[in-house]
Amino acid sequence: MKQKHLISIMFKSNLLPLLLLLTLGCTSPSSEQTATAPTEEAPGTSSDLYTIEATTEEEFDKASTTSTVGFGLEPGDAQKTNGTLSLKINGKWQSIEAFRDTLLNTTTPEKREYKYLGQNRQLNKYLVAEIGTNTYQTYLVDKTTGSLTATWSEPVLSPDGKYLANISSPDTTPSAPNGIQVWRVTKQGESATIEKYFQVDSPDWKPLELYWESPQVILLRVVPMAKYEALQGQPQPEDFAYVRLTVK
Repeated sequence: MKQKHLISIMFKSNLLPLLLLLTLGCTSPSSEQTATAPTEEAPGTSSDLYTIEATTEEEFDKASTTSTVGFGLEPGDAQKTNGTLSLKINGKWQSIEAFRDTLLNTTTPEKREYKYLGQNRQLNKYLVAEIGTNTYQTYLVDKTTGSLTATWSEPVLSPDGKYLANISSPDTTPSAPNGIQVWRVTKQGESATIEKYFQVDSPDWKPLELYWESPQVILLRVVPMAKYEALQGQPQPEDFAYVRLTVK
């Protein structure tokens, strides 16, 4: 009982600045990308895209039990030759130069490794992680066209399959993104088009986990960035706050 009381005190005192920061940090939609990094977004009006309110640890824990269709590894999905990842695009093996490792025997100052994470048949997409020296992001790869969509981390599909959402990686370097991205999914035959709906940047708070509570509602566990850095990425339960984000 004492621990839950401490969580309640921390939650009430810290959530108001969090909600303000999230509301002010929204960016506008972006189209599907083929480059290796997302394009910079122009400011948008958050109230037109989503609403934010407080929620509880109990509601978050309940949402965490909701099952969603993720990305699964299957035999023969991917192979790597001479440091370059190959995937089956439209049924044929294709070497993807954008997924070439730069770990050994190169003069590239920033080292990167590409790791295949699985596929989602509902989306008709592969998922590939780019792991850098101090960076991390993932790519959705269309299984039919080979087009790439960069996301901050592994996206989670909404229960109705109409949205994807992902939080930023644990990286805390100054240039690292921090917040949440929400993507709109439009089915087109066997494939799906993924377009950024909005992005929330919150430099003072670190998102740790997200779960879909319903087809348009995301629950987030967050912690103040100062505490996250001071505790070296190992916050305690009393440091957490919980947020409900409703997609419009």
